[in-house]
Amino acid sequence: MQVTFSVTAFALNMPLGLAVIYGLAAVLWYELLRSAILGRIARWRRKRPGVSAVDDERDRAREREAAEREAAEREAAEREAREASEPDLGRRLYYLARKAAQAERDLAIQTANEATKRAVQRIERRYREVSAELDDDEAERLKLPQSTPTVGEALALIADGATNRLDLLEQAGLSTDEAEAELRRIDAADVAGS
Repeated sequence: MQVTFSVTAFALNMPLGLAVIYGLAAVLWYELLRSAILGRIARWRRKRPGVSAVDDERDRAREREAAEREAAEREAAEREAREASEPDLGRRLYYLARKAAQAERDLAIQTANEATKRAVQRIERRYREVSAELDDDEAERLKLPQSTPTVGEALALIADGATNRLDLLEQAGLSTDEAEAELRRIDAADVAGS
């Protein structure tokens, strides 16, 4: 495509792309020359001894405004970079939901532990109440062993008159048949001794 420019004195015939490039070059040169001229004028004013304080104040205000604009642009660029580096919304929501679920789980575990402690305390309190109501001999027989008794300890408790003889021997590690045989032996020894 050809573009024709005609001015009364001359006519230019050139492609459209070339015309656009020449136009941009002209605008660029204009801006560069304008910037250079304004810079020289500003330097000349600063060097002049008779420059008023108002002009200096205006220049400082312009410099502050330019610095503030640059800082705002820099902050906007940093914010965009931070937002671009953040995980997407789905991941963030998944992370928050997971964190909430873990907190609920921890709370449920803590509640269950506290309920268990209260139940154990109630059982121990009730055991002490029952134990206090019984006389000393009966309380001694009902006393729960702190650890698994040996066969010898079980036999000693049976000899002292414990009523839960089969359970004691089974707790000591004997099978039901062995415990019954041992009880028959003890009964035979008691009958022979009487």
